[in-house]
This record gives sequence, C-alpha cells and structure tokens, in this order.
Amino acid sequence: MCSATSRVLRVVASAVARISSTLAVVSTTATAVSSAPAVIWAAEAAI
Repeated sequence: MCSATSRVLRVVASAVARISSTLAVVSTTATAVSSAPAVIWAAEAAI
C-alpha cells in the first residue's frame, strides 16, 4: 500500500513538473509574440 502510494505521488509529481514546464514555455512564447509587434514597430520607426 505504501509503495503504491509513493508510486502514485511520484507519477503525479512528474506530471505536474511537465505541465508547469510546458506552461512556462507557453507563457514565454506568448510574451515574445505579444512584444514582437512593438519591436517591429520600433525598428520601422528607427528606419
């Protein structure tokens, strides 16, 4: 029983870590995409 519980907890912990890393990548990508137009606009304004 105890080993089964620890195995379940380990699976849950790895799944949470995987989800959180995926969310970090998604948020980073979303930030880059949302700031891209401002960078392009600034580059065009500089030219």
